[in-house]
Order: sequence, then C-alpha cells, then structure tokens
Amino acid sequence: GVVGDLNVDKAKILRCTNSGVVNYNATIYGKGTLSDHHVGGVAGSLICDADGCVNTGAINIGTQVQAVEGAVPAITICTGGCFGKTSSGTISNCTNKGAVTFLKDAKTYGYSIGGVAGWSESTIDGCTNEGAISAYGDTVECDGKLVSTKIGGLAGYAGVVKNSTNLASGKVTVKGKIYPSGEWPNGTRGTSIGGLFGHKNSTTTNCHNYAPLDVTVNTAQPALYTMVGAFYIGGLAGYVGSGW
Repeated sequence: GVVGDLNVDKAKILRCTNSGVVNYNATIYGKGTLSDHHVGGVAGSLICDADGCVNTGAINIGTQVQAVEGAVPAITICTGGCFGKTSSGTISNCTNKGAVTFLKDAKTYGYSIGGVAGWSESTIDGCTNEGAISAYGDTVECDGKLVSTKIGGLAGYAGVVKNSTNLASGKVTVKGKIYPSGEWPNGTRGTSIGGLFGHKNSTTTNCHNYAPLDVTVNTAQPALYTMVGAFYIGGLAGYVGSGW
C-alpha cells in the first residue's frame, strides 16, 4: 500500500497510513525455487523498525497457482493488514483496521495471514488488530507435496510479541479447503490457526484475544501425500514451537 519492499536494515517506517484497498490477483506458475509473495497495507516486506503505522484498507488475495510438472511447491503468500513479512527490527504501536481476506476462488500451495503481519520474525510490541481475518480459498498440492498454512488474528507466524491485542472485530474465519499438513520451508509442519497467532515461536507477554474463531476444516489428504497431517487450532495460538 505504501512500500513494496523496504530492504534497508537501518531505515525506519514511521507513522505511515494506508487507506486504499489492496488487491493481489497474480497467476503464479509453480516451477522453480522458493518464491515468497508478500502483501501488506503499509508494506509488503521490510527488515527494519516500524512505529505508529495504520492500515484501514481491505486486503484481498485472489492468487492462482498453476501447478507445473516437476515444480517445487514452495510458493507461499504472506499477507498482513499492515505488513506481509517482517524479518527483523521492532514493529511497535501499529494498528490494522482493514479486513484481510483470502478470497473464495483463490488457490495456492500455502499461505500465512494475520491482521498486523502475515509472517513476522520481528518483535511486535503494542500492536492491535481490529480487522476481520477470513480464509475462503483453497490450498493445492504439487506432485504430492504441500506447504503448510498459518492463520492468526495478529499474525500467521510470529516470534517475540508483547502488549498486543486482537479485538472482538478481528474475527478469524476459515472456510476454505486447506490441507491438514505440509511443510513450510523452515520445516514447520501442519496447518495452524489461532485467535492471536497461527504458529508462535519465542516469548509472548501481556497479549489478549477477544475475537471468536469460526473454523471449518478439510480433513482430506492428497492421494500422493504420505506424511501424517495435523490441524492445530487454539484461542490464543494454534501451534507453539518454542517458548511462550
């Protein structure tokens, strides 16, 4: 919405606001090496500090992945109301008020979505989500391989988080055909859905979820996929990897 990719570690993004609707409807051909797509109201991807940023615009993902023979199923969509993916620094005092939606007709190998960030390796401090998080699209397999999906009110995947809240308006709804297994490129497995976080690593301090979850899961497995699948669903976090 404001910045596509801020790849400067000493930079800062301060008090930026996006109120425009962000629609991402790319057709991606699933062949080649790891390919992440990062979509956010304020920034798609950043590796620096952000403070006081606000998104009020809706974020809509309608991506179509076309499976190609011999493809590497490592195409992932990281989508957040404020930030698609954050890799370092501190995200502080940021608020998302826009709905984040993986649309009904969308298809991809796997995705990570949240109100503040889709995927965050930064410290999140004092952030709030007020926007509804909805996943209506499907995940697909490629040559019997899958990529895991992570959905949360604040973040699909998160590291250190403190003093942050998902308000009642940040309802998490999951209705798409999402396979109950798969491997993210860093080895985290399964599909995880939570009121605050889908997949949570590291410490969590003074965080609150006031929003309901409405989840209808698909328990089918692709015929070629042999790994045992799992859904992890929780009011605070679907899956906790290390620390809390």
